[in-house]
Amino acid sequence: MPSMATQPLFDEAKKLGIGFYLGYAELTIKGGVKRRFNTSILEDQNANIIGKYRKVHLPGYSEPQPNRDFQHLEKRYFEPGDLGFPVFRGFNGHMGMAICNDRRWPETYRVMGLQDVEMVMLGYNTPLRSRGRPSDG
Repeated sequence: MPSMATQPLFDEAKKLGIGFYLGYAELTIKGGVKRRFNTSILEDQNANIIGKYRKVHLPGYSEPQPNRDFQHLEKRYFEPGDLGFPVFRGFNGHMGMAICNDRRWPETYRVMGLQDVEMVMLGYNTPLRSRGRPSDG
């Protein structure tokens, strides 16, 4: 990161002097082992990546469930994040990140709170059809 697809976003943000939070599907290869994470980064107004977070709380199932109209298979494609809930210095404050289902667990905020977090960037995309079913969100 940035990739060819996201480089224009980084370039424009730098030109405008603004930072941003960006979520993406991350593929890493370490020691010949492929790992996939639901990841977000925080970029400052100088186009520097100042933080990275990998989603910890993956909802749903790893295999399709029979007789379900809606299939939430995040566990099939990603593994739980391995970076914890770090807090980063940026934008004259202490910034944290979380993704979707992480918002439903108190330790997300407790761990960052113990690091003096002041603002949490929280991206999510919960489908309307899964409302009312916390195990799917």
